[in-house]
Amino acid sequence: MHRALTTSLYRGLITLSMGMLLPGLGAAAVSATEGDDVPDGQETQPTPSLSALQTRDSTVPLGLMYYVTTNGSDSADGQSWETAKLTIQAALSDAASGSTVLVSNGIYSIASQIAVTNGVTVRSVNGADYTVVEQAAGYPVVSPYDSEDRLVLLKHAEAVFDGFSITKATGGPVYIDTAGTLQNCIVSNNYSINNSINGGGVYLKNGGLVKNCQIINNTAKSSGGAVKRGGGIYMDGGGLIDTCIITNNTSDSGSGATGGGVFMTGTACTLRNSLIADNFAQANGAGVYNTSGTIESCTIVDNETPSVTGVGGLYNDKGKVINTIIAYNNNVNGLSNHQNAGTTWAYSYTCTDPAVPGDGNTDRAPQFVDFDAKDYRLLAGPCVDTGTNQLWMADALDLDGNPRIISGTVDMGALELVPGPLRIGFEGIPTEGFASNLVVFTAYASGTNTTGLYYAWSLDNDETIDIEGFGRSVVTNLYWPGLYPVSLTVSNAINETDMLVREQYIKVAPETAYVSTNGASIYPYDSWANAATNIQDALDAGMDGTLVLVNDGVYGITSRIEMPLNITLRSINGAEKTEIRRTGGTIGIFYLTVPEAVVDGFTIANAADTAVYLNNGGVVSHCIIRDNHVPGSGGDGGGVRIDNAGKLAHCQIINNSRHSSGGGGARGCGIYMTGAAVVESCIITNNSTGAGVGSGGAGGGVYMTGGMLRNSLIAGNKHNITVGGIYASGGTIESCTIVSNATPAATGVGGLYNSGRTIRNSIILFNTSTNMISNYENAGAATYYNCNTYPTNGLTGSANIEDNPLFKDVARGDYRLKNDSPCINAGTNQLWMAGTVDLAGQPRILNKLVDIGAYEGRLPGGTLLILQ
Repeated sequence: MHRALTTSLYRGLITLSMGMLLPGLGAAAVSATEGDDVPDGQETQPTPSLSALQTRDSTVPLGLMYYVTTNGSDSADGQSWETAKLTIQAALSDAASGSTVLVSNGIYSIASQIAVTNGVTVRSVNGADYTVVEQAAGYPVVSPYDSEDRLVLLKHAEAVFDGFSITKATGGPVYIDTAGTLQNCIVSNNYSINNSINGGGVYLKNGGLVKNCQIINNTAKSSGGAVKRGGGIYMDGGGLIDTCIITNNTSDSGSGATGGGVFMTGTACTLRNSLIADNFAQANGAGVYNTSGTIESCTIVDNETPSVTGVGGLYNDKGKVINTIIAYNNNVNGLSNHQNAGTTWAYSYTCTDPAVPGDGNTDRAPQFVDFDAKDYRLLAGPCVDTGTNQLWMADALDLDGNPRIISGTVDMGALELVPGPLRIGFEGIPTEGFASNLVVFTAYASGTNTTGLYYAWSLDNDETIDIEGFGRSVVTNLYWPGLYPVSLTVSNAINETDMLVREQYIKVAPETAYVSTNGASIYPYDSWANAATNIQDALDAGMDGTLVLVNDGVYGITSRIEMPLNITLRSINGAEKTEIRRTGGTIGIFYLTVPEAVVDGFTIANAADTAVYLNNGGVVSHCIIRDNHVPGSGGDGGGVRIDNAGKLAHCQIINNSRHSSGGGGARGCGIYMTGAAVVESCIITNNSTGAGVGSGGAGGGVYMTGGMLRNSLIAGNKHNITVGGIYASGGTIESCTIVSNATPAATGVGGLYNSGRTIRNSIILFNTSTNMISNYENAGAATYYNCNTYPTNGLTGSANIEDNPLFKDVARGDYRLKNDSPCINAGTNQLWMAGTVDLAGQPRILNKLVDIGAYEGRLPGGTLLILQ
């Protein structure tokens, strides 16, 4: 039995006398009516629990109201506006559970942490737009920050922080430990910049609620090499993010920079009814990085990572996704909405491209009101009334404050379509293709009146109506190469009209595009007469599978050529007649990021940054990459850089430099390669560091931490600090000639630094350090098989020799073998050699056994014997 009592209150105590006979625990719900003796805000107190089967007098403490103003005094009692406190923390120090701290308008510079560790509500009078909490200049700096050193700490199930702007924190602004509520707040322009601190905006540990908040422009960034996660929000072990806007947050600094908007890990983590847009992560999961959590009714759009292996939208490992839109997110290669790990992830009633398995999922375009203007409300389309209703939605509101369910079935995403005047949307499938491309258009309409709809379509680049009539919601059109806008006008039975124009909506790419110095430059550049004069223009007109042919000439560029699509760019007559060179800007020449992007047959010169950069993919072949000189404070790759994957073949890397005007080290003045990079059949000569190269770096010719260097000449390269030829801490070197490389450093090595790598069939001779023979330096378990080098004493491996290889003309840089060279038939055959050629273009195996080095020789007397 519950008995409601009405009583008068005085100050902080209420005394109840009641007689009850209850079978178990009894409870009295106590409320007070307003009167002269009841101060505002003290009308309701917590419910007291009473023992049963007896008459009891119970005295229950009443939670008081405390006041804070920018002109208050912490020595005052804080129990009226006239006696208000100056600081929030001073009010909290006096407040018992059940109390409220009411904060007036103003900016509150916080010199010590606001810690809400009991059941107190801290609330602004007029909301976050008028009440700011910011970190003061004297705030204690702890490095690294403990999570609980943040500006605001919530650590109680009934702790509430309501209606503030929280800003300028440098160790992260808010930490919720196990429980507590942050609501109606704007958390913006904060940083967690020390090592090992996650969550640039809000950190939830094992629980807590963030509701109706904006998390904007926060950064998780390391000043060192630490992992940084959750630029906006970091959830670990549990918590609920509900009806929030999470935009323009950043997770920066290296390969561990994940979850630009939200990082969530744990099955008790839920992200609900929220917009996650325009966030950035250096490595992965720019929108959301989810491990085991649940995402419900969210819109995850327009997030971005520069990584080629990471995802712009959602990284999902064992997580559940329901009623969510994941669209128009990007990595460096373009569209990148989701990346799934493991096998236990699940999607249902979700809109994303490419399609994912699961009930109710679609890969159709979501039909936003205005994506370019960042209006992610829905037009009629595939996301309207196509979700699945959940229990929490019954009394819930969407992100705009409208009922979460309007038309019986919830919409996908964070925003419901609200019926009103006639609104339309449409989509075409496919929007890209080669000629001739047949496109099917589907129109959608919503509003309070959708009867008698009349459709008028303009399907090309003029203003005439091509198809019109009642019931013409689905139409088709055949397109030829070009870029086309499409417009639709629809009217209803009560003469409401709506119009939608999609500019440059249909792209039909040429199978072959052309570039010439004297072309007419008429899009889509599908003939020599209409050829582009700018190489990037022709590439942009293409799509995966397009061939771009380039006529003879010199093509100057002032911005780097980007190749994010699987397009082949090929010169007509080869590198000797076709040159691409920098004519302005501190730029490189090429940037390739996909496996089947190909650059073939160019001279590439005069770059002021890495001339050719293959980032996780691409092939560059038959090119001369020369005379590129990269200044700066150190860096990787003067001529070529290959990260993770990519192939350089049949190229000359000549007279490139990477140097430093500061303390940074130059690594790989000719080539820098990592991961699964492949360099084969290349001439890598006369690359070097410049003056003032700093104290680090290595590899005048090649710096490799992984990959394969094969069938190549590395000669005449120089590094002023260490390792003139090749620095190899990873990867494999096979059938190479590594000669005449140098370093002036007394502690450096002229030829090869080998840290535990395997070297096969290679010549390593005539390399110098401070005018002394310096062919190699080994570290770790370095092994050599069938190599010619000096000295061989102490080398791990077999069949190595230390003889003069008898090159044809060292003085002229002719490192082919004389007929009586001891390197002939002294190698060991490998599978890759079948059907391949040496660096001079003759069969890689001439005499049944391969020769050592990059060139095959002939038997004495110049006779070619074929042994059966």
